[in-house]
Amino acid sequence: MSQISQIKKIYHAAIYVRLSKEDGAVASHEKTESNSIANQKSLIRDFLENKNDIEVVQEYVDDGFSGSNFERPAFQMMLEDIKKGKIDCVVTKDLSRFGREYIDSGMYIERLFPAMGVRFIAINDGIDSGEAKSQSDEIIIPFKNLINDAYCRDISIKIRSHLEIKRKQGDVITAFVPYGYKKNDKDKHKLEIDVYAANVVKDIFRMKLHGKSQDAIACELNSSGILPPAEYARLSFESEANKERDTVDTQIAYIREFINSQDDMVEVEVYADISVTGTTFERPEFDRMIQDIRAGRINTVITRDLSRLGRNYVEAGNYIERVFPFLDVRYIAITDDFDTARPGTDLSVPLKNIVNEYYSKDLSKKVETGKHSIWAQGGFSEGTPPYGYYRATDGSRKLLIDEEVSDNVVRIFNIFLDGKGYAGIAKTLQNEGILSPPKYRFYKSGKIELAEKAREWHYSHVKEILQGEYYIGNIVHGKQRKALDTGRKNVKTDASTWQRIENVHEPIIDKDTFYKTRERMEHIKKKHLEASKPKADVPNKPDNILVYKTKCACCGGSVLIGRHHTYSEKFYYKCKNRRKLARLCENKYSYDYSEVMDSVFSVIRQHMSLCVEKTKFVQKMNSRKENVLQYDIYTKQIAKLQNDVRRITANKSGLYEDYREQLITAEELCQYQREYESRVNEIEAQITELLHRRSLYEKEFHIDEGWEETVNKYMAKRKLTKELVDAFVSEIVFYDGNIEVKLLYDDFLKELLKVAEEREVSSNG
Repeated sequence: MSQISQIKKIYHAAIYVRLSKEDGAVASHEKTESNSIANQKSLIRDFLENKNDIEVVQEYVDDGFSGSNFERPAFQMMLEDIKKGKIDCVVTKDLSRFGREYIDSGMYIERLFPAMGVRFIAINDGIDSGEAKSQSDEIIIPFKNLINDAYCRDISIKIRSHLEIKRKQGDVITAFVPYGYKKNDKDKHKLEIDVYAANVVKDIFRMKLHGKSQDAIACELNSSGILPPAEYARLSFESEANKERDTVDTQIAYIREFINSQDDMVEVEVYADISVTGTTFERPEFDRMIQDIRAGRINTVITRDLSRLGRNYVEAGNYIERVFPFLDVRYIAITDDFDTARPGTDLSVPLKNIVNEYYSKDLSKKVETGKHSIWAQGGFSEGTPPYGYYRATDGSRKLLIDEEVSDNVVRIFNIFLDGKGYAGIAKTLQNEGILSPPKYRFYKSGKIELAEKAREWHYSHVKEILQGEYYIGNIVHGKQRKALDTGRKNVKTDASTWQRIENVHEPIIDKDTFYKTRERMEHIKKKHLEASKPKADVPNKPDNILVYKTKCACCGGSVLIGRHHTYSEKFYYKCKNRRKLARLCENKYSYDYSEVMDSVFSVIRQHMSLCVEKTKFVQKMNSRKENVLQYDIYTKQIAKLQNDVRRITANKSGLYEDYREQLITAEELCQYQREYESRVNEIEAQITELLHRRSLYEKEFHIDEGWEETVNKYMAKRKLTKELVDAFVSEIVFYDGNIEVKLLYDDFLKELLKVAEEREVSSNG
């Protein structure tokens, strides 16, 4: 009897040890000794002595580095070696030696290491990712990381108490000082004026005195005041029991009631992710909210509770403790009584986030177990049955043949084996008026509106049918898995790991036909790959630096880069809807790539040259005596009107005294107040207009400082770049054979040309 030996995987391990200054300063002598570098190494080596499947490659030592962050030289070196494939196992004494920051620790242990195929061992904590993980391990690890984080925060509190004494003594202890100041070279705890920044501060005051509104100044300087909050509501239908309680409308109503009770809050926008899981932050509405935050529209986010923000404790903690504070965003979870505006550390938040994630994982496991039970019985557990089948309603969930369209499936296989391609088959079926799979599905379920909008026959429909093992009676599970590093279910798995259950329902196609089809599909794929291999002397397709800027005047679709054939050296722009099989656009023109680039660059250059030329001209003309005189006239008019405002305001203040002395009635009081207010509004409108007119006569003329700065920055460019396109181009519209370049600063240029023309006319007059 022959003996077959099983080859066991050998791990190439890194021993990681760390000792911080705080470990020595705060801990007892006994604890310091036990945590010493030498003792950590010794303990790990003793542990690995009997581990035949682990081979130590290198030791990585961070001596004197805090565990509160992962920016440590040895740790970073270890990561580089992991990326190079030298290391696939990390061994440390315990979780605290690995790190004391629970968010990043969780990210490495539960996300990145598994995604990179790295085994992680924390000896004293009994953690080994190479062994089967129990349900309790999934919650114990984050709890231990949290405790380590809390220890680090406790030390931080002690340090802050020392800094508080420094503050009371008038010392500057912050890393960053107020804009306009810098630290004294001799004494870092004292401030002195920063000349450059101080001038900018003076400019802010100057802009205000010249009539610019606070909103305009705030926009220019990207500063933030008290802005209204936004609401964020997320709905994840994770269980039927919570559907009613967790509806979006219920959440929004609850949040609005809270906002109405606050004096400094006004609703700006509602962001609602419906039927999107909280285990990932890749949600469309959440992304839109983050964009609005970065644009300065939002500085407060409100959710009903922490679970509505997310059920991934690493990413939820990252947003609450890092991203939101960095973006100066206040976060409120109402039912959890959490508000980042309140001082102090609230450890209940990470605890709740861990529990929320544990709940989600537990629920996911139960759902997965249910799926496996269905698979074992030959049931179909996916959302939509494949074309040609419908799901049984007797509880078995087995696939049954749909006699209405099963003949179409047979015909698709036969036509393909006769030599026709995917697109040709799709076109044939479309011309014959046969409903495409999505159209048929919607019509069958009575969703007529969706059916009308659904996609017509496409080559992808044909290809999907020809690939489906459903049609020979098989069901295949596990073709994709969740990516641990991104949270998305978009990672294709190796075919050897698939779960194939054969002969579980009635086939539509015989196996001989199916495998002949697969052979031809492989042949087509191989032929396509060979044809698509670029020749050495053929240039790659250029980067589309006009991306998101192009628009077809005919259909409104994007205009993309293409080449005339596989090995062509000439490239062109063409409407994407015209390039498709269905010819959805009437714009049949192709636009030479080089000519488009030259045209766009030429328009931008002309734009910039005009800007510089006309700005200098206006500045020169404003220095002339008559224009200086006009500037002074506007200044006097503004001063007179401002005096009028002060006079009317004073008169308005005296009205109440007249009313108390019964010189005027209550009705007259109200009437006079309305008249005064109306007059003040009129005068202030006049002042605003005069301030604008006066600004056009300033010696240092700037019609728009942001625009002028942009022009000066890119004036020296000698070719079109994406940076240049993003700075100047608003949109490029492709008409029949022509293009129109629309620029971001067109309105400013028109105003500048108007001012220049006025100066020239007045000079000639």
